[in-house]
Amino acid sequence: MTHTLILIDLDGFKLINNTYGHGAGDHLLQTVAELLRHHVRTIDLPARGGGDEFALLLVGCPPPEAEEKIERIRQRIQQIQLPGLNQPGPLVSASIGMGELSLDQGLAQRYQQADAALYMAKQSGKNQIHIAPSPEFSSP
Repeated sequence: MTHTLILIDLDGFKLINNTYGHGAGDHLLQTVAELLRHHVRTIDLPARGGGDEFALLLVGCPPPEAEEKIERIRQRIQQIQLPGLNQPGPLVSASIGMGELSLDQGLAQRYQQADAALYMAKQSGKNQIHIAPSPEFSSP
């Protein structure tokens, strides 16, 4: 069974904390967490990785199907509005790295590959999704 590991980093989060204060930043993180919980299935696992980073494990969901789902989430993150903030445009956006994960692979290696895909999304202009190459299976 194929799963997809997704790493999400909020673009511009530090500016929110610096401009509006840590209370606004905390509210934003809670809003993103709720958005993730609302847009995944009960068998999927959303988690906060620390700071402004989140992770999702989409169970039994191959990367092409996961990409459609995560694109909707990426778009929704850009639409987040916080009460009391006079914001002219999107508050934040999201850079996303994702990779295929199956039970016969090492989690650490696939996490590193999804993290490298996230880094590529950030380096390529942010607010986009990059997919790690599919793992090569070697025969025993």
